[in-house]
Amino acid sequence: MSLLSKSEIQYLQNQKQVSKRYEYKLKSIIHRKVSAFLQNELPLLLKCHLMELDTFKSLGKAKVVGPNPTQGFLK
Repeated sequence: MSLLSKSEIQYLQNQKQVSKRYEYKLKSIIHRKVSAFLQNELPLLLKCHLMELDTFKSLGKAKVVGPNPTQGFLK
């Protein structure tokens, strides 16, 4: 089981070509899922000690390819 659907994963891996309308929809869905995970589910997992925060600390050091986060997720 995955947080993202097969289509969403294929889109993010550039394995799926989509129209501009569907691209907007996919980005919106992905943004909503990631936001829900970060705001609701991750804090609950950390609170119940099912995940450790150290797992995610190294992510902050990685260079993320894509638009500047300060510009927002969708354009």
